Amino acid sequence: MADARQPGAPLNIVFATGERHYGLIANLLTRHHRLPLILVPDGDVLRQVPSHWRLKSERLRNRDLQGICQKRGLILRTESRLEDGSLTQHLARLQADLLLVAGWPKRIAAETLDLFRFGGLNIHPSLLPDMRGADPLFHAIDRGMTRLGVTYHLMSDELDGGDIVLQRPVTIMPSDTYDQLYMRIRRLVRDTVLTAVELATLATNATPQKGEPTYCTPFRHRYRVLDITANAKAMARRSRACFSHHPMLASSDRAMVSFEQLQLKGRVQTSEHETGHVQAVGRNWATIQMADHWVSLQGLLAYPSGKRHELQEGMYLDLMSTTITKLRRLANS
Repeated sequence: MADARQPGAPLNIVFATGERHYGLIANLLTRHHRLPLILVPDGDVLRQVPSHWRLKSERLRNRDLQGICQKRGLILRTESRLEDGSLTQHLARLQADLLLVAGWPKRIAAETLDLFRFGGLNIHPSLLPDMRGADPLFHAIDRGMTRLGVTYHLMSDELDGGDIVLQRPVTIMPSDTYDQLYMRIRRLVRDTVLTAVELATLATNATPQKGEPTYCTPFRHRYRVLDITANAKAMARRSRACFSHHPMLASSDRAMVSFEQLQLKGRVQTSEHETGHVQAVGRNWATIQMADHWVSLQGLLAYPSGKRHELQEGMYLDLMSTTITKLRRLANS
């Protein structure tokens, strides 16, 4: 068990994250604690470009991890694994109090956690033990869930299985896209992280997880390939779950179609058109029939033979089994 500390005293915290926008959290931590080292799993984290217009409008001011490190004089290091020999030796020399983790893509060994006085504290975007694993935001929207949340838990050998330090719920609105839910989760982390860090130093505060755990799997590119003959409401959820990090793919016999968002426009009143009929088209949108609904595809492009092509009213988006197979192969390449 870690030694007790004076409540409110600054901690030496190593922050490991795969989220570029969590420069916001690093900036907040520097006001109350010391950050001798910040780790990212690869350089792509520092080049993540926001897609949602609200994220774009922020211009990453006070949120860009690399920018905050430069502004605050913090040491930023890229490491694919925390078990690297030279890094392990460096962490041992730091004698830091806590490892704070947010969006780290790989398991962290118990031997690494033992290098920290109070071990590791993970920020997980779900209400554990529900939805352990990767990409809970995608799966929560895709499954039609109405509630998610943030859990701070002490790290252990079990995947997302350590004792809970702090937990707060978040409501998923029926129209939420991935980006909107991400921003709500991020605001909640901003409002609770300092309290959770303080509680992590009080071993008596952590409580075991209760209930049977559920798991979610990492996002796969094949999830982007939509079959417009399937349930339209399920496809609308899939589109909101992917938007806007993972544009969808559909296909006709003449074009591959890429689009960012799908919205239900109402039920089809007649059966005169087969599924896939294009009702109306615009510069970057189209209204088509999917199952028994009219749906609007936003942010749409079509590519016949690899070139951009304007959809024509009345065109059919017939998803033949051979085309689906080809698209899935393309999406997985």
